[in-house]
Amino acid sequence: MVNTARQCLISLLKTGVGLRVSAVLVTLLLVSVAASAAVTAEVDRTRLYQDETLTLTIRADFPAATDPLDLTALNTLFQVVDQSQSTQSRYSTALGQQRWREWRLQVRPREIGTLAIPNFSLGGEQSSPIMITVMDPADRQQGLPEEAVILSVSIDDDSLYIGQSTILTVNLDYQVRLQGNFAQLDLSAFDAEKLNEDNTQTTHGGEPYRRYQLVYRLTPERDGTLTIPEIRFVGQYESSNYGQPMRMHRIHPGIEVQVQPIPASYPANAVWLPAESVTLGDNLGSIVQAEVNEHLDWQVTTSIQGQPATQLPDPLAALADDDFRLYRNSPEFSDSSGQQQRIDQAALVFAAPGTYDLPALRVPWWDTNTDTLRYAELPERSVRIDGISNEAMDILADPSRLNAESPSGEADDLSTDADSDAGIVGLWPWVSASLGIGWLATTLVFWASHRYMRSRLRAANDTPVAETIHAQEPVLDEMAQAARGGDVGAYHAALLRWLRTRPEQTHGNLRLQLGESEQATLKQIEAYLFARQPETAAPDRAALVALHNAVQGLQTPLRKMTVADVLTLYP
Repeated sequence: MVNTARQCLISLLKTGVGLRVSAVLVTLLLVSVAASAAVTAEVDRTRLYQDETLTLTIRADFPAATDPLDLTALNTLFQVVDQSQSTQSRYSTALGQQRWREWRLQVRPREIGTLAIPNFSLGGEQSSPIMITVMDPADRQQGLPEEAVILSVSIDDDSLYIGQSTILTVNLDYQVRLQGNFAQLDLSAFDAEKLNEDNTQTTHGGEPYRRYQLVYRLTPERDGTLTIPEIRFVGQYESSNYGQPMRMHRIHPGIEVQVQPIPASYPANAVWLPAESVTLGDNLGSIVQAEVNEHLDWQVTTSIQGQPATQLPDPLAALADDDFRLYRNSPEFSDSSGQQQRIDQAALVFAAPGTYDLPALRVPWWDTNTDTLRYAELPERSVRIDGISNEAMDILADPSRLNAESPSGEADDLSTDADSDAGIVGLWPWVSASLGIGWLATTLVFWASHRYMRSRLRAANDTPVAETIHAQEPVLDEMAQAARGGDVGAYHAALLRWLRTRPEQTHGNLRLQLGESEQATLKQIEAYLFARQPETAAPDRAALVALHNAVQGLQTPLRKMTVADVLTLYP
């Protein structure tokens, strides 16, 4: 249209038409040029295979080009692989100053058939739609032998239970210079986790191949028939014709997986656990011996095959007993010799001497090999606790508490029944028996304390003083560093190691020697680390530093203990 108007203008000028007519025609020409400034769209080709891309160029003159480009309609049928834009200008004596903006898009069709690139509207103007013919890549004539590029897909098990994992392995083996990607790898029917992506080497028929491997863990979350659609690789290789790149593809058919529901015979209140094997083990023997208030380290290891260890339930969750306290650490997970493991670490603390039963542990699981319900178990164990209970230690510190508990009602009866000789005769034997029992109890408590402290004495004197002090110094440094850093777990672990270097010091004695605020901080630490209430807050850094200063104030030069020290009940 612009060229036709220009030719008409030149013809009129040559014929001598007046300037007024020429001016009118020039005005009409400018209007025609302005009207021709529509939005345009063009492609580099209109026929292609689905695995190929085409170049779409969209142009708009200013001021229409100031509007944003809307690609919503385009994205329904095409995938925008890449895009760029540029602004250009040009000046000519015939048309004057021109400015326009171009968008260059690399797009790939999403479907096979005849597709339309929609019109694009900018500044009230719009482009015309463009029809594109998309062909199936399977119909492409290839010169590449099948054995040059081999796509193989395997799945460990295609019959599963809900929540049972399986491994999907995709291997692409090739002998040519190859570039490309998996245009279709849809695993949305499962909870998919990529475990590995690697480039290695392999052989086929004695011939070397390079291998690109993808490994996924697939876990179904519903029962029924789940489908992995066909897996398609699309790429290009260098042909022998002057190194010209050629398109190629490989397709693996889809895979169906049958998923069964949770069996009705499985315990309703238990965590569903399908696996090939589950075992329980710990670090304690059949008979366990410890002392009062000693932190007995307990490590429970749960091993599983056929499932990730993160699926394992807490084996100590239902463990509750009034005879002991259980302090928990966060579980750890590992992979040892092909077995996934969950490691639960805890500290058992008994407050009184005696013999106790540590309850059995039992974890139900479903054997996927035999389709039966089974249990992983740790048997009940006997625990013997030596030493003196906290109540006995309190009596040793204040013997008057024992006398205060002796019967006194009989003495009152003596004064009130002084006139009755028969009453006096019947009462005095009971008074004598009570006093004798009290004296005997005091003697037994003192003997037990003496024996316990002598064992402590032997343990303390077996370690040279210099070695003990040397062992305490790095632990104190760790405690100080953890306190200043506000690391609650590290400080508590270092505190327990420091207590082990001081045979004469126990966890219970430490509490009695601390002030009220430090005792509260220590209690808050243990509640934060081991209690099951998530709302328990950790002590702040200032509280940790104050507790450490108080503990460090208990550090006194160590010396050999003597029997006199053991027998001294009062300072």
